[in-house]
Amino acid sequence: MRRVKSNQRQLFGRVLILCEGDTEKLYFQEIKSSLPRDKKRGLTIDVDKSKGRDPLSLVTEAIRRKASAKGEGNPYKEIWVVFDHDNFPNRESAIKKAKAANLQIAFSSINIEVWFIFHFEYKLKVFLNGDEVKKYFAEKYLKGYQPGRTKVYEQIQSKTNTAIANAERLKEAKKEEIESGVLETNLNPYLTIDALVKFLLDI
Repeated sequence: MRRVKSNQRQLFGRVLILCEGDTEKLYFQEIKSSLPRDKKRGLTIDVDKSKGRDPLSLVTEAIRRKASAKGEGNPYKEIWVVFDHDNFPNRESAIKKAKAANLQIAFSSINIEVWFIFHFEYKLKVFLNGDEVKKYFAEKYLKGYQPGRTKVYEQIQSKTNTAIANAERLKEAKKEEIESGVLETNLNPYLTIDALVKFLLDI
């Protein structure tokens, strides 16, 4: 009798999560490590940091790695690029290039700490830069927080469903702006990083 594929991990043999910075890399490495062993069986999740620091360089590297993996006969079935707003000037170009290459996008505005805050509250404050939001998160929710060093996921994991619900609520609140022509990459705050978190937790 032919064996029926029963879950997502059998559909995805190899996944690349390419991150803009150390904070994103550490966060998704934590999620990867937290997955039950039976879910990771037959599945390879590569979490790495891009050599470039801006979104366009990140996407360009992801496309190169996609082609390289395919050429080696071990292609990625799914590739996610993870980056922040961070006032980078080439965000929209990066999004367009990623979509053209069939890459998945996990975006945070103004940076990933907004996503962390959403585990605790639904926050529509417009943070002007990354330092401002990092300070808010550290002072209000995670004393001693050090970007790229503090293991955040293990401390806020239990609130993940709250963050996902708040991200969905944010998308609904920004729907009218998007329909009027405002680009998602220009919204502040805005999040699509929840899609990658859900993808990993639903494996």
